[in-house]
Amino acid sequence: MRLPQNLVQPSLSGRLIILAALWSFLILLVAGLILYTLQRQVTERGFDERLGVYVKEIVADLAAPSDSDRQQIGDLGEPRFDLPMSGWYWQVTRTDSERPVIRASRSLVGGQLPKLEDLGAEEVRGARKDYIIGPDDRRLRQFERRIDAGEDGRYIIAVSAPADEIADDIRDFRIALTITFALLFLALVVSTLLQVRLGLAPLARLRQSVGDVRTGASARIDGSYPPDLRPLAQPRPCAQDPAQRDHQRS
Repeated sequence: MRLPQNLVQPSLSGRLIILAALWSFLILLVAGLILYTLQRQVTERGFDERLGVYVKEIVADLAAPSDSDRQQIGDLGEPRFDLPMSGWYWQVTRTDSERPVIRASRSLVGGQLPKLEDLGAEEVRGARKDYIIGPDDRRLRQFERRIDAGEDGRYIIAVSAPADEIADDIRDFRIALTITFALLFLALVVSTLLQVRLGLAPLARLRQSVGDVRTGASARIDGSYPPDLRPLAQPRPCAQDPAQRDHQRS
């Protein structure tokens, strides 16, 4: 079975449209991936900053001058730290004793948060941030900082929260980005189609006129054409047949 010629070798306008569509798709795809990556980083950074605020509050509680004030550690004003297995956890681990002393939020219900250092998370500006699987088998985002309080001890303070909020924000952005870029792609294809149709209209008229001359429907190429096509539309003297040229010489 042989394919039609116009499918095997597309027309000039078809080639221009296909190339423009492919080029637009590649540009939008690369731009979308860059924007998606940047948005993910911004979302994670904003979430980490929220967790970092809770860590600073716990550090302030540890630095309290009196023991009675230190008993109030973890009073962060967030009720989800008191709800069992809510995904919102904080944990303070003292590391300068023979047996680590651990204090944690009520929401942990006797469970423990892993150390990001043991998971291989890189320390950046004195803090570690990474995703973990919490005691309730949920995916959490954890912010961890090591504190040296001098005579009061050395601690690892960790605060975690469900990563669902990050995933939801990223999913909403991905959907909006996909719809926006899909509409933009369609707009680019339609505009390219219009440009090709309008730009190649003189060439189509010239092709029609040449066809009319070949079939005998017209004696000459009529119409006005752009300067780059005008030489093709001008009549040229036809080459004489060799037998006729010899006859004229004789």
